[in-house]
Amino acid sequence: LKREPKRPTNREVRHWLQHLENLKRLADQMPPLEIPPSKLRFFRDWARAYDAAQMARLKGPTRYGLAAIFIHAQRGQALDDVVDIYLRFVQRLENIAVRKLQEHRLATGSDADTLIERFLTTLQADDTRGSAVRQLAALRDTYQDKDALIAACQQHLSVRHKNYLPFLVEPYEGMRTLLLNCLDIADLHCLDEASDSRALLGVLQGLRKLRRKRVITHEDAGLDPKDLRWLKEPWPRHVEIDTPEGPALDRVFLELAIHFRLRNELKSGELFVPKGNRFDDYREHLLDDERFAKELDAYGETTRIEIDPVKHVAKLRRELGAKTAQVDARFPNNPFAEIVNNKLKLSRIRRNELSPEVKLLEAEITARMAEVNVADVLVDACRWANVASEFRTVAGEKGRLKDLSLRIVVSLICYGLNLGASQTERSVRLVSRKQVAWLNQQYVTEETLDRAIVKVINCFNQFQLPKYWGSGMSASADGKKWNIYEQNLISERHIRYGGYGGLGYYHVSDRYIALMAHFTTCGTYEAIHILDGLLKNASEIQPDTVHGDTQSQSYPVFALAYLLGIKLMPRIRDLGDCSFSRAEPKQRYTHINALMDAAIKWDLIEEHLPEMMRIAVSIKAGLLTSPAALRRQAYMDLT
Repeated sequence: LKREPKRPTNREVRHWLQHLENLKRLADQMPPLEIPPSKLRFFRDWARAYDAAQMARLKGPTRYGLAAIFIHAQRGQALDDVVDIYLRFVQRLENIAVRKLQEHRLATGSDADTLIERFLTTLQADDTRGSAVRQLAALRDTYQDKDALIAACQQHLSVRHKNYLPFLVEPYEGMRTLLLNCLDIADLHCLDEASDSRALLGVLQGLRKLRRKRVITHEDAGLDPKDLRWLKEPWPRHVEIDTPEGPALDRVFLELAIHFRLRNELKSGELFVPKGNRFDDYREHLLDDERFAKELDAYGETTRIEIDPVKHVAKLRRELGAKTAQVDARFPNNPFAEIVNNKLKLSRIRRNELSPEVKLLEAEITARMAEVNVADVLVDACRWANVASEFRTVAGEKGRLKDLSLRIVVSLICYGLNLGASQTERSVRLVSRKQVAWLNQQYVTEETLDRAIVKVINCFNQFQLPKYWGSGMSASADGKKWNIYEQNLISERHIRYGGYGGLGYYHVSDRYIALMAHFTTCGTYEAIHILDGLLKNASEIQPDTVHGDTQSQSYPVFALAYLLGIKLMPRIRDLGDCSFSRAEPKQRYTHINALMDAAIKWDLIEEHLPEMMRIAVSIKAGLLTSPAALRRQAYMDLT
């Protein structure tokens, strides 16, 4: 039951799908669960920490209850893992095709030169002086190998505009069965029963039996020509083909187009996995109408946001109009901003040089600062913050270990420094490898660590010195790549840093202490986690402003940050290519008019504001996470 998926190779995926099939059959025999989420997590962690011998020592009802809860939890996690595997394989297909396109362009660069040279020869032959017969003869001499030239031109044009679709076919043949098996066992459902995605899932199942046929008719696929209107360029050019018998379909490209469509809809939440965890129906995490109405007033008071859509839009229009007028008036006096070729250009602010006195003070402080052992720091921090009081057994009982504080410090060194139990045993006396691993299994959960972190932050906040460093009202967020064990679904190859690992995403207060950390895959867009760190922060330091790099920006993140009362301050990528919106269509400006684009569609904001507020209030209530909401909004335009 505790089996976890390893690195998703073809062989491992086949074994994992078989494991999930057995797990689903077992879970279907269990009674349904009607337990609050917080208690469900508690019992799940309890069951996960116990081995077979410990479970056998429990009383019958407790043992059977924990077993049922754990089986349901493992099924939900396994279903999520299957969807993760499916998404990874589709992404792998795309990555392989993009790489092959780049290799093709490098290898065929000379072919393009040859085609242009032949075209030039043809144009020159057309200028041949003499009779029409002589001109035609000269033209014929330029394309004696006409069929080869046509084939070369068609091949060159097939990959124009970065079209990597032709290179999907070869790698897809080896992944086809696995992708279809993942869809079978995930049992996907649609939010909208009338959605064509439901029909597309059926089309894939029907095409499964037509592996040997590359060209099929619309009847073979069970599709009407009108059913393919969802295809976006350049897919129609590859899916819909002409044959002597009439219009037909390329089966391979049709399957690929459906897989890419399903990939986007899974990420946006339009498709969901019943009884899953992360990929379940997001509507189940939204407040119902009655509770939403009760929570709305309190939400407005907390965030200071106008909850009436009409008044909200009117206020935004006034504020945007006033702000743009203010910027326009101040623009000539801004030494760091200018408009070049109708684009905004910002000059870099020069850093003030440190005075000799400050440098001398810094050197003196460094000289007097003694070296400190990490273990000593952990011992002092755990003692001052009384961290041991937060560590109980996974069953909720107070621990009976006499040396609990020491064991906690050893566990923090082991897993916090990523040493591992065996390496820790070599470094720390009087503690064995099994003791280190046992404490981590029996005492440590994510909730326990979060509570301990809050105690340390609050203890740190009592010191006077950090208050001179910052107000505590702002934080910075950034990611760091960590090398981890490759045999799991988290480990991925990082494009920028190279090597396999995972991404740690950290929120650091302006008082120079980390508030929250989140570990995710390297391919995850960091912006979807930037708000979650502030929302989950339960310490006394409560920033309302978060700074980040270019990975922290996107339209959905800006919108949700505003609705949650968070000031988002990322570094804007390609600022010169950005355009700014007017508050009113006829509004004109003296200095910045070249930067302004069309007016905002206020009617759309007014129409959809209640539903967006429902999402924000649901996040505030803890029913929905901000990454889940942002993931859905970010991929809505792809479906």
